[in-house]
Amino acid sequence: MYHPFPDSNAVWSESYWYQNYYSSGYPPCNVVCPNIVFLTGDTTISTIHYKKILGSGYCSCMGSTSGYYYNTYKGAIRQDSVHKKVYYCAPSTSTDTLLYNFNLSVGDTLLASYINFSGSNYVSSIDSILIGTSYRKQYHISAIVLGCCDSNYVQLIEGIGSTFGLGYLISPSSGESGSTLNCFSQNNVTLYPSTADSCYLTLGIKTLNRQLIFNISPNPSSGTISIAGNITIDELKVSDMLGQIVYEAKPNATNTTLILTDAGIYFITLTSGTATSTKKVIVAK
Repeated sequence: MYHPFPDSNAVWSESYWYQNYYSSGYPPCNVVCPNIVFLTGDTTISTIHYKKILGSGYCSCMGSTSGYYYNTYKGAIRQDSVHKKVYYCAPSTSTDTLLYNFNLSVGDTLLASYINFSGSNYVSSIDSILIGTSYRKQYHISAIVLGCCDSNYVQLIEGIGSTFGLGYLISPSSGESGSTLNCFSQNNVTLYPSTADSCYLTLGIKTLNRQLIFNISPNPSSGTISIAGNITIDELKVSDMLGQIVYEAKPNATNTTLILTDAGIYFITLTSGTATSTKKVIVAK
């Protein structure tokens, strides 16, 4: 029995990584970017009906984090259940491309850009995998690179996507890179790799719903600073370069504004429950 791709209440928790080479004399930085992508709502593009994809995540390198984004539009997908195909439409485009084909046979080839390698990708074997309480078809993909067979480097799973994660095409990275699907959840039940954990809690190096994600703007600022967080801000503290607290408040809101009258470099720390996060802001007069 074919398991169609989800059309709602689905979450993919992923991580992708790449090496960011510093200037001469510095070691390479292994950048790790945990993120989640999920389906939410409907949209119409060129008269065709799609499901919207949103994403949240950040990147981490040598103990520091950056590149936070929250509920960012990542494109849209539609499926042709009759032919067992899923199509993806990237942001700011009106034409979709084939994302997944679950009507493959052993020996069938795939587009080089469909997975990762520039060589010839093909289906090396097909079996089934237990997802939740039922078995689903699983396609093992191999690639011939420079005459050498790299066997079973990724799998396609009905109703889930790829073991590289849904976002390896939706969140492309540069340089030497890789990607993995940490877990998949539907209707608040983790189905892959097991039903034991919450999908929101499997993000590689950090946990998005424990790690506060917030934006400060403008930065640099003339003194008036807007703060927007991903969850309710219980406490806000501002410290100077000496570590002295110059401002604190309990906004009990996801958005707030503060005014700093003196020029300098400050550190804004937000707390929500047991989660905390800090960012630097520059005030120039």
